[in-house]
Amino acid sequence: PAYRPNVIGLYDFKVLIDGAVTSVVSGYPHLTIQDFVSGFTSYSNGRITINDIDEPKVKEFLSLIKLKAFMPATVFSFGYWMLPDQYSNYAQSAVFYLKLADRLQAYKYSLAMGWYETGVPLVFRPLFFDYPNDQKAYDMYKRFDTAQGIVNNAVNEFSVGKALLIAPNFFDPASNGNKVKVYLPEGEWICFLKNCQVNNDHIEKLSNNNPGSISGGKFYYYVLENDNLNDYPVFLKVGELMTIRDYKSERLLVYGVPFPNGGRSQIFYHYPIPTNLAGYQNQSITKYQLRMVKSGGGYELEVKNIVGELVGKISMQQHKSKERIWVADISSISTTPGNAIFTDLDNDGSTTGRDLRLWQQMLSQTTRDAQDVNSDGKLNIYDLLFMLRAVYAPPS
Repeated sequence: PAYRPNVIGLYDFKVLIDGAVTSVVSGYPHLTIQDFVSGFTSYSNGRITINDIDEPKVKEFLSLIKLKAFMPATVFSFGYWMLPDQYSNYAQSAVFYLKLADRLQAYKYSLAMGWYETGVPLVFRPLFFDYPNDQKAYDMYKRFDTAQGIVNNAVNEFSVGKALLIAPNFFDPASNGNKVKVYLPEGEWICFLKNCQVNNDHIEKLSNNNPGSISGGKFYYYVLENDNLNDYPVFLKVGELMTIRDYKSERLLVYGVPFPNGGRSQIFYHYPIPTNLAGYQNQSITKYQLRMVKSGGGYELEVKNIVGELVGKISMQQHKSKERIWVADISSISTTPGNAIFTDLDNDGSTTGRDLRLWQQMLSQTTRDAQDVNSDGKLNIYDLLFMLRAVYAPPS
């Protein structure tokens, strides 16, 4: 780029997103972007080596990692472990975004399966897909011939599903007062990676855990934190649902921000990832309709099967550090077409992937779908024992 080091990667990055938008509009929805930073590495005799690099190139590398975390597919030619020791803080931030990409896998999978069934690209979406009557949703993809033209405009934003909106950062934040110009379309939004508040037209970090909504249909300046390389303009839309995996416990969670009036959320179609991929092309598609609804003083997640029959409700809890987000644990939703939802199968006090694997193992022995065999109103280990007893009971 002609403007390095004051504006790093400006045209490199914009061209990448321009190409991604073109691919999606042309019917190629599951794209990735290159992770090549000009001059970053050399290739010789079958080996990739790091060149002598400066901090602007390392910033460019981290910016690419951040963008790739939200792409439908992710490919890495080299990794954070190749960075020189003096850039360990950048390597740690790269690890954060690699983990985030992994946590979003189930969400992207459901969106990709939605494309498979409908033909509508869902993982990477230009804003005009969801806001066709908003001229600003088209203008941001125009060509800008100067560095300042890119910096002064909300450029090339995209959404992942209908819940997440990403505003790419095309420049070194220090060159523009640590501010990124963003445009939020109609609706209400909250920051996804930190708690935020609006101060005039600036979106700033909030010290408490209960941020207010940010009104859409407006331009803002997103203020990046000086000491937080993980900070990035990512927004979660009020009334939409998404899935995300808890990295420590491996539980699959649903995030949702309820409407201020307590109204029902939009429907999210969840496709569990099959645990057995053998012969996947012949497997039946399992799909659930998820919706957050008001329940007393809180919320619960309604789960319906593919034909809209209610098969269970899961209580939701407020997020510990982001009180506007309500969370449901859906680790116990079956990956088989039996519409099975269960809770703590092994009676260890929590619902985890172990319960899911236990259920599937038992079903493989019984060849039956999960059901409340002993009619106690619950699906748990006792139903499994009843089912096994029916299989292995000695002849009378």
